[in-house]
Amino acid sequence: MFLKNLFNKNGDQLAKEAIDDYSKSRDEFAVIEKLQKAIKLGIKYYPLDQVYLHIGASYFDLSLHEKAKEAYEKAYEKNPNNSSVVSNLGLSYSLLGMPEKALQFYFEALKVNPNHSFAYHNIGLYYYENGKCFEALEYLDKAIEIKPNLAVAHAVKARCLSYIGDKKEALKYLQSAKKCGFDNCDGLRKDIDSVCNSHPNLFWNKEKFIELSTILSNNDLDLINRIELVIESPYLFFKENEDIFFYKNFTSFEIANILPLTLLLDYLHTKNLLLIVEQDNNLQSLIENIKQLVRKFIDIDDEFFNEFYTEQSFYEVDDLIISISSKIKLVFNLEIIDIWYNEAQLLLTVIKTDDWKKLKYPFSETENGFGRVRCVATEETIKNFLNS
Repeated sequence: MFLKNLFNKNGDQLAKEAIDDYSKSRDEFAVIEKLQKAIKLGIKYYPLDQVYLHIGASYFDLSLHEKAKEAYEKAYEKNPNNSSVVSNLGLSYSLLGMPEKALQFYFEALKVNPNHSFAYHNIGLYYYENGKCFEALEYLDKAIEIKPNLAVAHAVKARCLSYIGDKKEALKYLQSAKKCGFDNCDGLRKDIDSVCNSHPNLFWNKEKFIELSTILSNNDLDLINRIELVIESPYLFFKENEDIFFYKNFTSFEIANILPLTLLLDYLHTKNLLLIVEQDNNLQSLIENIKQLVRKFIDIDDEFFNEFYTEQSFYEVDDLIISISSKIKLVFNLEIIDIWYNEAQLLLTVIKTDDWKKLKYPFSETENGFGRVRCVATEETIKNFLNS
């Protein structure tokens, strides 16, 4: 009897052996079979939550996610304070198409263990997959801080950075993912290139946009520094300026293109250097508003605008703006420029004609939507004005 017990493993011994096998990446089906046999034999001392956790992990590795979930649920019943069980259960729910339920378990895992790197990664992955790249980056950064060699966190962060328009940083984290052992770097590089190529920078020439901003802001260095930062490193800019945003769910297009433009427009609006024109504007009010805008740059008599007040009934909004702009250009060598931001409004400001000509801004004659900057009074409209 003594010899029989010596050579027949009990449940605890078999469970330990199976979990050792799992840690050595041995056959998952064999691990599952051993652990299930150990449960039948009876386990007195080995933690049952660990037994079911490794059954779940083995099923997970085999992509049998429903069975993995069932095993994790049993582990959770045995010990709801095992953060790995809680986090893995969440991941199973995610892969079974229940991401919101998964997120609840990820946060629960962090309550149990505030330093659970995979829980932070899984939350970051959830936000990334739902288009919330900045939220994702917050949690991925925490995961990397806790576990610097967590390759998947570096890889997902690289994807997030590409979506917010920061290719330089994305490639940096591609390299760090590779150093940490990420096994699909070629695919990740293709994904980064694809995202960046499908979301080209709207401002073809960033230096031109910065130069335009410098002129329009009269060389306000604080504004220029912020625009340069958001263009070169939108993620860093966002992290340092979170308090000025009402929400965080910016798309890559907004980050790479609209956000720098928004900074410029907000500045001009704050300084009363921007006129917002709605298509249903009262014409008399519009004339008065243009007058006040131009007076920010030059002294101008009321008489200059008399003809427009007198003949306003003959104008549509666009025609009136073109006519006033043409006269201002001819008399004062000033351009009224329109910055295209949305279809419902014209956003007007003023620049010296000589500065505009030197700038040779690349959007003067293009139809690229957001960010297009054009002179209202072109050579053709001035000819029409002189002949009218």
